[in-house]
Amino acid sequence: MRVAPGLLAVVLLSTGCTADGRESAPVTLPFAAAGEIVGRNGSTMRIAPRGVVYWKGFEEARPSAKWFLFVAYRVETTGTVDHIPAATPNGGLFWTKGEQAVTRMQGNVGMLPWRRFLRNVTSVDIPADGHADYVQSLDVPERGGTLVYTGQDGRRLQWPLPEQDSGEGTDEILDFVKHTY
Repeated sequence: MRVAPGLLAVVLLSTGCTADGRESAPVTLPFAAAGEIVGRNGSTMRIAPRGVVYWKGFEEARPSAKWFLFVAYRVETTGTVDHIPAATPNGGLFWTKGEQAVTRMQGNVGMLPWRRFLRNVTSVDIPADGHADYVQSLDVPERGGTLVYTGQDGRRLQWPLPEQDSGEGTDEILDFVKHTY
């Protein structure tokens, strides 16, 4: 039996299992609180959402669900140069609410014009005791929900998302949209 990668992500997220079947109880943090992850080179890093914006899109790019969700987040190193690991079918940032799960690969986020404008999170060296800021785009059916990060070690962190635009770190995207459209 073949399982589609998107479906696999939904199954893994909803069951709380890693790809090898290990249970990984999620750690729930308040929005904007940092949680520990393992970097691509194996060091301890921290990740924290900083801000959210919900956007209906524009004529040439509309979400397939209802909202484009932009999540600004910061990744910090703790003593060693490292990168955030590449997203896999069972790892990276996801949006969930109830039985629904959305990965960065679903919906119409690929047509957003600023995809080329954003840094590739997996190829940027973050200096020792430094940080890098990123924005993740997701195509979600409703406001709120939960942001989930599943690391390469199976560790899961989750943050309840505000239902209204809030926080910081999304100004760059909003300025781009205002000046381009």
